[in-house]
Amino acid sequence: MVEAGWGEQWYAAAAYPGPKEFKSPDEWRHFVGHYRNEDQWIGSHRIVLRKGQLWLDGAIPLQELPDGRFYLRDEPHNPEWITFSDLVNGQAMRMRLSGADLQRV
Repeated sequence: MVEAGWGEQWYAAAAYPGPKEFKSPDEWRHFVGHYRNEDQWIGSHRIVLRKGQLWLDGAIPLQELPDGRFYLRDEPHNPEWITFSDLVNGQAMRMRLSGADLQRV
């Protein structure tokens, strides 16, 4: 193994052959954070930015589509999606996960 990631942290061994710097749209930084819903089936989730990509809970990569949604790409045809809204002081206060609202904590 030449690379590993945990949350927003990314580690590369000296043998890692790929790029070491990554770019992402500036607005994605507004979405990074901890979001919560009191429903026991939804619970709490974190959005992190690692290697120029947004991740749900540091484990599921998100793919942005032109309509502003981010699709979960842990499986090629996963229908689950995320949107962000209600920007306050440069941070999204609400995340919607496939129709369920989560509030920034």
